[in-house]
Parts: sequence; structure tokens; C-alpha cells
Amino acid sequence: MLNEPARSRQSRLAHALACALVAASLASGTLARAADWPMHRRDPQRSGRSPETLKLPLTQAWTAKTGEMGIFASPVVSDGVVYVGSREKGIYSADGKVFIRPGALFAFDAKTGDQKWKLDSYEGQRLQWFWSGPTVTKDAIFFTNQDGNLYKVSKAGKVLWRFKTGGTDTSSPLVFDGLVYFGSAWPNTSVYAVNADTGKLKWKTPTTPEGSTGDQNSSYVYSSPALAGELVIVGANNGIFFGMDRKTGDIRWRFDIKNKAYFFTPTVVDGRVILASGDYDRTVNAVSITNGKQEGVGWKYTADLPKLGHIYISSTATDGKSVFIVMGYPESFLIALDAQKGTFKWRVSLGYAGFNDVSSSPAVAGDFIFVGGGAEMAKQDTKSGRLLVINRDKGTVAKAIDLPANVVASPTVAEGMVYIGALDGTFYAFKAASFSESGVTPTRVTPVAKTKKPAK
Repeated sequence: MLNEPARSRQSRLAHALACALVAASLASGTLARAADWPMHRRDPQRSGRSPETLKLPLTQAWTAKTGEMGIFASPVVSDGVVYVGSREKGIYSADGKVFIRPGALFAFDAKTGDQKWKLDSYEGQRLQWFWSGPTVTKDAIFFTNQDGNLYKVSKAGKVLWRFKTGGTDTSSPLVFDGLVYFGSAWPNTSVYAVNADTGKLKWKTPTTPEGSTGDQNSSYVYSSPALAGELVIVGANNGIFFGMDRKTGDIRWRFDIKNKAYFFTPTVVDGRVILASGDYDRTVNAVSITNGKQEGVGWKYTADLPKLGHIYISSTATDGKSVFIVMGYPESFLIALDAQKGTFKWRVSLGYAGFNDVSSSPAVAGDFIFVGGGAEMAKQDTKSGRLLVINRDKGTVAKAIDLPANVVASPTVAEGMVYIGALDGTFYAFKAASFSESGVTPTRVTPVAKTKKPAK
């Protein structure tokens, strides 16, 4: 372990790095306003943390209906617009030969729920299912789609360019310093960096061990990348997380979690990268951002949960002092760990676990953690869901809002509103009684009439 002077120096360096990355994100346009949540897990470090403090109660502001197959993708918010991807029932092509899983990207007014536009096709081809949220910059929107493409779209919903991978793409893009980073899944086994202006390939790095194939090693990349200084951190389904040079794609380090990463997105906090399996495991790891090793700043935590096959692990969130993660099956728990030591703090039941190997990832805002969950275990109801508000310090339920369908998408917090999608395709917006940012006087949320906007 590091001695205290060394640990203090490391903390100061990590804080300076975080400040520099936020400044760079503001300059590049991915955090245009402090109130925005413009990408998956909000920032390039994938902290899942909003600078806002919300005051309860939450009341429903509006709802919107999207695809019938439910919302898996997490919403993002930028400049008063909320964007969310959907999934619709599968259909066959006109000639009956190709089975298509149609999807669409919706843009709603963040306050009223009015639909601004819907993008469901390009050049005569339907978009397919959305598994992840887009990333919004100052002048564009970037997203991957299960049709095997990365898209750049204008704020008016017009496609500007498309980069074809041919994979089953679920990785939420990281846009930083003129490049778009993302992974591609079956049959692909690579991480890409694409020029944000032109859509041209900058570099492509395989995640399959040399001399083997992706099918044999499940090196598909469903995970979304995080930024740690000069490195892009991303996981592959062979259980290996990679620290890649963000400019060249060269692999600087590897860390093997001994299990599949699935959709797990790394979180960078205080000189550490938090890593976990997306399924079948109960272990959380912290490694150094510089060399991917656990010696010194790292730690390992294994949850005291039964081994019942699927564990359904979420991505992590952090407030800088704690790391929050959801895991468990058939009962799901939100667990809090010390960010520096990995020691257990508390856990709270979220009810029945998620669906399709996916769990809602927590979002931190002030004194509360917002997370999706299932019905209480005592109700023996596996189809209903809830939006839960957890007291951050105590791990107790402050509020639970019942929903008619289970929730696996992650909530988003922006300008006193909480947004979340459910597995019946309904998208919800809840408003807080008031909210404030750090050092800002609390702001009343303007009441909005409840409306229901059908998909066009």
C-alpha cells in the first residue's frame, strides 16, 4: 500500500487530472453546460454523477411512448433536449428474406415532452435496436446502432455521415479532442477511433489475442469506453480490459477480470479505474490508471451474494468518495463501496433483478442516488418496475415510484428533472420540487402539465 504522503500526492494528481479533463470536455463541446448530461454516465470518466442537488418529492411531468420492445438505452440531455433510443417489434424486409429489429432515436423537449423529431431510417434502410445512449456535442449527436454503424447527426436529426463497422454495435461513443471512440461487437472484435468531423478512421485496435478468433475468445466489445488522461479504457467479452493510447490505439496495459465484461462501462476516480464483470460474477476491481495493476492504489471486492447463475451487474457510479454498483439475482441490490479502499459501506434491495442480463446503473445527484429496479420481492411480480431514490450516505430508500414495467435503462438527471425509460417502451420525466447546483441558489421547477406524446 502507498504511504500517506504518496497517497496524498496521488490524490492531488488525480484531482488535477479530473479538472483538466472536465476543462477539455467543456472546450470540445461535450459538456456544453454544467446542467447537461450529454453522454452515457454524463462525463468522459463515466462517473454517473450530476452536479445538482434535488429536493423531493418527485412528480411526473410527462411521458412519451417509444418502441414496443422497451427502452434499454439510457437517455442524454443537452441544451434543453432529451435524446433516447428505442426498440420496436421485429419485422421482415419487403422480400421476406431479412429479419429486422427496428429502432429509432427520439428527440423530446426536456421540459414539455413535445417530440422534436424521430430518426428511424437512412437512405432507405431502417435503423435497428438501440442498446446504448448517444453522445451530444456542441453541434452534433453521435450514436452506434445494432445495424452495424456509427452515425453523426445534426441537432435537427439529419444524418451527416455514417461509418460502417458491420458489427452488432452497442457501445456508447466517447467523443473527445476531435475523435469518436467506440467498440464493435459480433462478429467484430475491435475498438475504433474515428475523426469526428469527417467520419474517417483514425485507428482500429483488435481485442482478440494474436493467433485466435473472436468466436473462440468472445472478444466482442459491447462495453463503452472511458477516458483516463491519455488513455481510453474499454472492456472486451474475453474478460480483458484495455488501456489504449487515445491518439494511436496502442495497448498500454491489460487487466483480466477472469469473466466476461458484457455491457459494463469503466469508471475513472481518484487515479483508479473501476472494473467489473457484466454478468455471472460478484467481484469489483480497482486498478491504477497508469499501469492497470492493483498494487498500490488498487483493491478487489467480492459481494456476499448467492451464486445463482446470472448476477446482472450494472456499470458503476461515483461521488468521489464511494463507488456504487447494482448486482444480484433474483433479488437486485445497490451496493456502496469506499472508493479508495474498496471496503463495504452498505447495500439496499432494489427488488426483482433486471431483464436480459442488464441492470439499471445508478445516477448520483447531491444527497440521493437514482436507479431503476423491479417490484418488491414480497409482491412476486417480475414484470413491474420502480424508480428508486436512495439516500446516498445511509443506503435507505427515500422514495420509490411504481411503474407498470421493469426498468433496466439508467436514469439521467438534468436541470431538476429525472428521466428514465421502461421495458414497455414508455419514457418518463419526473421533476423535483426544487434543485440547485454547487454553490447555486435552489431553483423552483416550473410546473408542467402531464401529457402523453405518441410516437409519430
